[in-house]
Amino acid sequence: MQFTDKHGQVTFHTLYPGHYAGRTAHIHAKVHINSGDYHDTLVGGHVSHIGQMFPSDAVSAEVFQLSPYPKDTAAIVTHAEDRVWTEQHGSKSEIKITKVGSRLTKGLAGTITLGVNPNVVPAAV
Repeated sequence: MQFTDKHGQVTFHTLYPGHYAGRTAHIHAKVHINSGDYHDTLVGGHVSHIGQMFPSDAVSAEVFQLSPYPKDTAAIVTHAEDRVWTEQHGSKSEIKITKVGSRLTKGLAGTITLGVNPNVVPAAV
């Protein structure tokens, strides 16, 4: 859970997502409007966006060659093979990722801009 600044921006650090049967690499996101943190519990407000963000297939292919990802025996699924990507406009949620320095092992930096209507309450998932 992260809170945005007064400009609606947030920065977070995470591990690169792994892969599992039938799904391409992705990160889940849920946007709460007018909420707060009370003893590490999200309170108040409402959810106005539920979605997934996707690193490119090219970046995933490169990352999945590095430890510990090769130990995963699930088949790697490309965007074109993933039902969420193809049926729910995944291409509009691709994370722009660049290498930190000249080598992948030094890390990655990614950015995404989400336009969220604060008045929307998404349908149940």
